[in-house]
Amino acid sequence: MNQLENITGLFTKELYRSCETFSVLIYNKELLETRVNNPIVKEILKRHDYPTDDLKNMLEHLSMRFTSCRFPHEIGVFLGTEGAGASVTVKNVSEASIDDINCDIICLGCSSMGDEVLEEVEFEPYVVSIEGSVSGKKLALFGSYGWGDGQWMRDWDERMKNAGAELVCERLIVNEMPSGDECKTFGAQLVK
Repeated sequence: MNQLENITGLFTKELYRSCETFSVLIYNKELLETRVNNPIVKEILKRHDYPTDDLKNMLEHLSMRFTSCRFPHEIGVFLGTEGAGASVTVKNVSEASIDDINCDIICLGCSSMGDEVLEEVEFEPYVVSIEGSVSGKKLALFGSYGWGDGQWMRDWDERMKNAGAELVCERLIVNEMPSGDECKTFGAQLVK
C-alpha cells in the first residue's frame, strides 16, 4: 500500500512509462469494481480481450494495451463519470441503434481513417442512419488522427451542424494520443 492509499483510500496503477512520460490511473477501488462489473462495460472489455474476472487482471491488461497502442480508446470505461454526477451508457457503434440518440447528450467518437474520413464499415453507416434524426439534439464529437491536419473532424462537425445538431462543446480532436487532461476537460464540458 502506498502513501496515497493510506491517506485517501485511493489506489494507483501505473499504466505506461517511457523515458519522456508516464500515465497513472488513480481510482477508488469500490467505484471502479462497480463500473467494470456493469454488463455493458464487461461486454466492451471482452471485445478488447480483457479478463473480466478480477479488477487487478483488468488493470494489468489495460497497462498492456497502453504499451501496444499508446492510448486505448476503451480507457473511458475505466475513467467513468460518477464523480461529475453523470450517468453514461457506452456502446460500440456495431451495437448502437437510432434509439440510442434518445438521451440528454450524444457523444460520438471515431478515429480518422484512410483519406481523413470516418471509419467506413460501421461508423459511417451509423452516422448516416442517425443524421436525419439529430436535429435539436445535443451532441459532442471526439476522435484522433495519425496524419493529415484533422480535416475529417471539421467535416464531421459541419455535417452534424447542417443536420441540426446542437454541438454542446468544442470537439476533441487529437493527433495521435490525447493527454488525460484533454479528456477530462472534454468530459467535464459534457456534464455541465
